[in-house]
Amino acid sequence: MDSIITQMAKYLWVTAFLASSTAAWGAQTRLAPPQHGDVTVEALAPAALAAPIGNTAQETIHFSWAADKGSKPVPHESESRGYWFRASAGELGKGLDIDTSAPGAVVKLSPLGDSPAFDPNQLELIDSRGRVFHGTEGMDLVVDAERLAASGTPFPPGTSAFRVSPELGKGRFVLRASGLTGDRHSYHVHVQESESDLVLRMHAARDIYLYGQELSVETGLHDVSGDSVLQVAQITGYVRSPGGETLPVSFQRKKNGAFIVQMPLKQGADAIPGLWEINADVRGMQEGGITVRRNVKTAFGYAVPQARLAGGVSVDVPEDGDLRASLSVNVGSAGRYQLRGTLYGSGEKGSMEPIMVADSAAWLDLGDSELDLVFDKALLAAAGLSAPFEIRDLQLIDQSRMEVLHRQEYALIIEP
Repeated sequence: MDSIITQMAKYLWVTAFLASSTAAWGAQTRLAPPQHGDVTVEALAPAALAAPIGNTAQETIHFSWAADKGSKPVPHESESRGYWFRASAGELGKGLDIDTSAPGAVVKLSPLGDSPAFDPNQLELIDSRGRVFHGTEGMDLVVDAERLAASGTPFPPGTSAFRVSPELGKGRFVLRASGLTGDRHSYHVHVQESESDLVLRMHAARDIYLYGQELSVETGLHDVSGDSVLQVAQITGYVRSPGGETLPVSFQRKKNGAFIVQMPLKQGADAIPGLWEINADVRGMQEGGITVRRNVKTAFGYAVPQARLAGGVSVDVPEDGDLRASLSVNVGSAGRYQLRGTLYGSGEKGSMEPIMVADSAAWLDLGDSELDLVFDKALLAAAGLSAPFEIRDLQLIDQSRMEVLHRQEYALIIEP
């Protein structure tokens, strides 16, 4: 009974709170300072570098819905126990070095472009002792293009895959396809070592970067059996845009043996929406002089911001009784922009609990403008939470160019 009375009291309090004079809400305030991990625009990027406008809708919309607990987005960490490279038909015909750090490596061969598939039985595998194994000799689970297609396995058409027989051990093998010549045709070679303890890891410091900000990515070759970082003899890499443009990167060695990339991003937005990625190609040495090869890649968002939250905020309760927060926006290029935020309220023990998510979108012209977050009075009253309220996970999204421009975990405190 006491809990029911408490909830009813809160409901009545919030209802009265929303019905109170709007005078208390007229004061202008500002967004909280950004914290580590937030995505904020300090200055607009040159309009000439912006991606073409995709969404040209002009209508203004506002809506809100009850929030769930959600989770904070975190940068993805990639792991790899394999490597890949491209080889011409002539190189495959002469023989490719396949370095393995554990027995039982799986090798996949996929034709590129109009290159023809080939019969796995024409393959030859040569081990470190010079022994030559033909066709299925020395190879387990040979799968040709026809079987892969029938199984629905998501490999490119014409792919063949086989496992090096575990009894042959590890080290360097030579893979040769007799009869292949020339450079007109080429193949993608992927070596996967699922049983190896040597893992190449990569993670970006953030999952979204803006024009002019510094990309920061760390990578390292780990021996997971001993939880140690191995020394690397050679490392190269590049950044690739969604449209296929590549930029070389330079890796700097850290004291702990890992490597880090730090480079300013001042490229134009790619005309093809999607994630950018950074790739690393690593070579190291295992005990006994065995070469270890690994490739890894991870993705990140990149935006050339044409709008920014200027920081100004006004909060009021208009005649309709909804709670409205108006945020100032500085627009460098006209487009359709979206604002999203989650409203939190104070629970019985002072903990902050999510109430609802509000979303708005509108076409904004060049210059200073505003976007509103409208929090539904019924959802707020039904939540039974009290002041102070907070707006968290505040996001500004360029819908015209499919880019996230602002993401702030703790944005605003609202008190009566």
